[in-house]
Amino acid sequence: MTFRAAALAAASLLVLGAQPALAAPAAVESEATAAPDADEAAADTGGIVVTAQRRSEPLQNVPVSVGVLSGNDLTEYAAGAADTLLSLSGKVPSLYVESTTGRIFPRFYIRGLGNVDFYLGASQPVSIIQDDVVLEHVVLKSNPVFDMG
Repeated sequence: MTFRAAALAAASLLVLGAQPALAAPAAVESEATAAPDADEAAADTGGIVVTAQRRSEPLQNVPVSVGVLSGNDLTEYAAGAADTLLSLSGKVPSLYVESTTGRIFPRFYIRGLGNVDFYLGASQPVSIIQDDVVLEHVVLKSNPVFDMG
């Protein structure tokens, strides 16, 4: 090994050895800028508590997909305003709602899972659960019943 090769090897070791020391201030700086973003995100959710897994959890700690609507939005859907239950498919990700009879007898598809059978007695793979009761039949889903308690 020549002197020049040894000098280049030593210089590269010094540079590589100094990399963690140079990266540490950037990591601290990025943590300092990330903390306000997390606080802003928590403020945006307004302290939403999710009980989908039979326990109360903050929205950010829930490992499932959650679509959030305000109470006013749900009141408008229930009252039959310009936005109906069918228009939820444009507001909730991975949800598609369709009906061949207008507002009644909706069919829900979540991430492509649903039933294309138009027979009213057909079993629906996507159901509404209200007060621990599964509303599987399409007729039970016809009337919007939202629990705001």
